[in-house]
Amino acid sequence: MILKTTLILLSALVFNMTLKGQVGVNNPSPDENAVLDLKSTNKGLLIPRMTTSLRETMSSGSGFAQGMMVYDTDLDILFVGYGNGASGNTKWYAMNPWKTEYRTENNAITAHTTAMTATGIKHGNIGIGKTNPTEKLHVAGKVKATGFIGNLVGNATTATTATTAATATTATTATTATTATTASAVTNGVYTIGNQTIGGVKTFKKNIEVETDVDNILTFNNNDGQWQYVEFKQKGVRKTWLGLNTADQFCITKERGGDILLMGGNVGIGTAVPGFPLEVKPKPGWPAFLPIAQVSIKAHGKILADGTLVGSDKRIKDIIGISSSKQDMSTLLALEVTDYKMKDKAVGGEQATKKLIAQQVKTVFPEAVSLLTDVIPDIYKLSEIKDGYIALETDLEKGDRVKLIFEGKEEVVEVIKTNRNGFFIDNKKEGKVFVYGKEVNDFHVVDYDAVSMLNVSATQELYKLILKQQKIIKNQKTEIKAQLEVTKKNQSDFDKRIRALESRYNISRSSK
Repeated sequence: MILKTTLILLSALVFNMTLKGQVGVNNPSPDENAVLDLKSTNKGLLIPRMTTSLRETMSSGSGFAQGMMVYDTDLDILFVGYGNGASGNTKWYAMNPWKTEYRTENNAITAHTTAMTATGIKHGNIGIGKTNPTEKLHVAGKVKATGFIGNLVGNATTATTATTAATATTATTATTATTATTASAVTNGVYTIGNQTIGGVKTFKKNIEVETDVDNILTFNNNDGQWQYVEFKQKGVRKTWLGLNTADQFCITKERGGDILLMGGNVGIGTAVPGFPLEVKPKPGWPAFLPIAQVSIKAHGKILADGTLVGSDKRIKDIIGISSSKQDMSTLLALEVTDYKMKDKAVGGEQATKKLIAQQVKTVFPEAVSLLTDVIPDIYKLSEIKDGYIALETDLEKGDRVKLIFEGKEEVVEVIKTNRNGFFIDNKKEGKVFVYGKEVNDFHVVDYDAVSMLNVSATQELYKLILKQQKIIKNQKTEIKAQLEVTKKNQSDFDKRIRALESRYNISRSSK
């Protein structure tokens, strides 16, 4: 009895229990709504501490009462159990999952405040799965959301495996703002800029507008070596796309026919300062002394134009001399105009053509013939390809390049191996393939302008000959006229002599 009384007195002394049922520690006036009201200026409340494993053990058994409170020493987070009733609860609520910093708010009051306030996050960064977040929101792992509202500024360095336009996963950083300054990689997923989507299938009514002070505004990087393009659709149907093919060539393609228009300004190919609606310059570096054609534009069909202008200002030329029209006419007469049909019936059809043959022109007028690299239809047969092998007997050798025509696509590829029955290429396509022919580096082309000028010079020689003949004819006419006058005079003298004889011998004309 004495011991019990002593314990009661000690409890009353230590906890300062009030008659109202509240307990105050160092607090003679505990709050009336508190069961326990602690007060101290140099000490705190220390609740049970345990590891994550031990805390989870509490959930694996019979559970715990709602409101259970422990401190997880592995995660450095305070957890409160939630649920219903005094037992059987197994879930925890992390009181401070963001681990925000405790700092001094920079204002006139200079009051101490945590990063979380009623109006939002005042200080520090939020890390999910990150112990040292470097951004306002730093996530180590995948992020899934039904959408992003507001501005997205900063980096979206990776976004993978997204299922809808409103979902982006594995985004390391994506802070808030309307214009994204960088979106360096969006792989198989969606990165949303305001109301826009890159990499997804969602349709928006606004345009993408990027304002930046760097050189490259938008970069596309494809690491698998396949086609890399941007496509444009109308009502879900692809109409146009542009990008790089597997041969590293830039393509603009209009699906299902139609026109591709470049509106306004000049277009330059091979030049950065085009001065005309279309200005094309050949590749630099071709030696002028080699008979290699410097081709700027190649057309597989005819070219229709109202006229043609050729630069011929003498200030761009070193004049050698006037061509010999007599020799030019002789050269022109040596050219053989040939009737022929094209081997490529798909392009040339069955129509007969009357023109020159470059190899023959080269024998008499080599200045008008040049060489370039092109494909000749020397095989021109249909075959099949499987596992890179084309079963077709040809004279192709390893290292040769051959033109192949697949359905809707043409390629010039290298032969990597041959055998008696066919050849191998580095291509995994299967099915029908039309083997057009071999690529050659001595494809002969004729400069018909040079032939035309040869004709001009020969025509001038013909004119000289005509003038010479006209002069001869004129002289001959003069001579003939003079001879006629002499003949007429002789005839007159003869007639006079006849009449004198008739008179002398009294010969009558009627008696003849």
